[in-house]
Amino acid sequence: MNIKFGKEHCSVIVTQVKYCFLFVPAILFICNQVYAVQALTLQECITLALKNNDSIRASQSNLEQHQQETRISRSELFPKFKSNFQYTLFDRAPSFAIEKDAFAPGVPASNAELPAGESSTYAFTLAVEQPLFTGGNLTNRHSRSKMQEESSRMGLENTKSSATLKVKLAYYDVLKAVKLKETAYHSLKLKEELMRVTGEKHKAGAVNYEELLLVKSDLSRDKLELLKSENLIKIKEKALKNVIGLNTDDEISLVEELENKKLIIGLNESRDMALNNRKDLVAFNYMLKSSRDEIKIAESSYYPQSSVTGSYTRQRETSVANPDLWALMLTINWNIFEWRKTGADVKRAEAKHQKLTSEYELLKKDIMLEVEDNWFKVIEAEEGVKAAELKLIYAKEHYKNTSLKFKEALLKTAELLAAETSLIKSRNEYINSIYELIQAISLFEFTVSADVTPFLVKESIQPFSEKTSEINMDYLGKTDDSGNNENKEKPLPDRRVDPCLPAGRSPAETKPIQNESKLQEEKKQNNYDKQPLQELTKPGHPPLKATINTIRIYTIQVGAFRNASNAQEVLNKIIPAYPNAYIITINNFNKVRIPGINSKSQGVRILRELKEAFKLEAILLAENN
Repeated sequence: MNIKFGKEHCSVIVTQVKYCFLFVPAILFICNQVYAVQALTLQECITLALKNNDSIRASQSNLEQHQQETRISRSELFPKFKSNFQYTLFDRAPSFAIEKDAFAPGVPASNAELPAGESSTYAFTLAVEQPLFTGGNLTNRHSRSKMQEESSRMGLENTKSSATLKVKLAYYDVLKAVKLKETAYHSLKLKEELMRVTGEKHKAGAVNYEELLLVKSDLSRDKLELLKSENLIKIKEKALKNVIGLNTDDEISLVEELENKKLIIGLNESRDMALNNRKDLVAFNYMLKSSRDEIKIAESSYYPQSSVTGSYTRQRETSVANPDLWALMLTINWNIFEWRKTGADVKRAEAKHQKLTSEYELLKKDIMLEVEDNWFKVIEAEEGVKAAELKLIYAKEHYKNTSLKFKEALLKTAELLAAETSLIKSRNEYINSIYELIQAISLFEFTVSADVTPFLVKESIQPFSEKTSEINMDYLGKTDDSGNNENKEKPLPDRRVDPCLPAGRSPAETKPIQNESKLQEEKKQNNYDKQPLQELTKPGHPPLKATINTIRIYTIQVGAFRNASNAQEVLNKIIPAYPNAYIITINNFNKVRIPGINSKSQGVRILRELKEAFKLEAILLAENN
């Protein structure tokens, strides 16, 4: 069947395709905006806070108010131009009356009324007034307005600094809360594993009920700590959103910036820096200057106030008025006696100035104490980082030694879990100590009101790995048909990171062996398959029993699987504890085995460890199986 399209059909199709290309990106963009989580750096949070903070907007309005007051006071120093227009309409034209005999007998002979103007009149006046002398009133008012403007400007800068400090403290509070949650989460997982192991031991009669209750109590307490940490994160995130001006329903994520720094500025230099740069101190100093101007303004009432006014009037000409009129007027006002009002104003202004002076000195003392307090807090935080670092180093070493003993079956699972818990807590305490140092430096920077970056030296940070557990709780689950542990989830990667190794190093990758060559090679290396039994009993050899105990004659089979991926999962699971484990394929079965068992008692101990730590049912095989 042939289908033909005309030109109009092709045009419609092309138009629809164009619309698709236009609408699809728009829909994708909208979806991205709806579901995207904002990843915010510290500087982005500060920018949002400076843009959305209500206190900053109020301070900006206050500054604008004083700027306008400065303009108003400045305008009083210059001439004022005034204009006036009048128009008057009378019910009759103005006139004046001359009585009989007013000038002389018979002059005039009778009462007379003469016209004096029109029934309507108008007048336009233009005047210029310039103050000449006010006793310093106008100039001091202008100076006071400028001081108040500068004080409000410093107040705005101080408000911005306060908002920046709040953002920094809230930002790092969230990061610390996240670390606290991580610690609580890892501790809970380890306690759950300990609870499982203790429960099995209790069923076997190896642990009494009191110890089981103790583990249950610890587990319950860790669940509570995790809940508290989750709630703390919510509160801290909402506090940060309020500071930066976001809705509390907005999802955000923070970009972690971790730097260990050391402050190299001394206490005396810090005090001098605060005295020279503190915004609130500078603002208060401007207020002091403003109060001095207020005293001079009050004293200006002791002096006369003089001004000169020049005017030009244009009006309707009448028989008694000219159309143009020029005038120059000098005015002097002097309040001679007002019942000591001026003296009271002066004393009030002086009392205000004295009050501000005392408050200024008190503020200086408070600032000096605040600088000293925050400087010591930075020093204490630096020592806290060092202490936490030493604790982390000890926890790493303790965990490494505990892991080695655990792999050699010298320690119980509970002891390994306790070492893991200690390492995780030490790591997060170390990170929190660095955050507390950063917060202390931020508070100190606000106290001195200056950039302290030139006085900071970067210090090294102890490397650490996010993964610490020797026992992977994700693989403690179901069993297959052969009775061995099986997990249907995604297998672990072959590459493992050891938290006790230096950063960037990891154990070698372990690959499965798909034939019997591994077993044969190991027999050749041990040479016990080449030595006749008679040679072992020749003179010079140890007794037969002792010799046999030194030869590897046992192998543990952890599981046999038809599915190779299941065998690989089990291998990945046990390889950290048993690095010699391998996979061998026999009769279409992938068998996971642990070689190198020196004695039957050692094999029994490893079987017990596999059951307790990994929940795996294994069997002990002779070497020829």
